[in-house]
Amino acid sequence: MPLQWEPRLAEVTERTVHEVQGWVTHTATFLPVEDTTLMSELRRVNYRTMKARMLSGYADDLTGGAGTYQDKAVKATILQGRSFDVLGDCSYTKFGMSALSDDGSQGWPSTPPKSFAVTSVVLASD
Repeated sequence: MPLQWEPRLAEVTERTVHEVQGWVTHTATFLPVEDTTLMSELRRVNYRTMKARMLSGYADDLTGGAGTYQDKAVKATILQGRSFDVLGDCSYTKFGMSALSDDGSQGWPSTPPKSFAVTSVVLASD
C-alpha cells in the first residue's frame, strides 16, 4: 500500500521546520521537535500510533557536496531515512512533510546571515 498523506503529521512537520528556523536564527525559546520527542508531539495533535519516525534535513551555503543547499537538505533527509532503515519499512502507511528555505537576509544576533533549508518528514503506522 502506498504512503498516504496525513494532515496532522504535516502539522507536526510544519511546526518543526519553523522551530528549527528559530533555532538556527537564534530566536527560538525552546528546542525543536525531534525523533525522541515525536510521540508526545503526535499526542498533542491527537494522532495515535504505536510507531512513528521523524526524518530531518538541514543544509546551508557552507554544506559541502554537489547541488544547492535545498537539494542537500532533501538528500540529508533521504540519507537519514535510509540509514535508519525507515524507507524500506512497509509498516509505515501515513506521512506528513514540510520544507522551508530561508535566504538569511534579515541577519541574526550572533552570527553572520546565511541561506539555509530545513526539511522534515514524519512517517507513521496506522
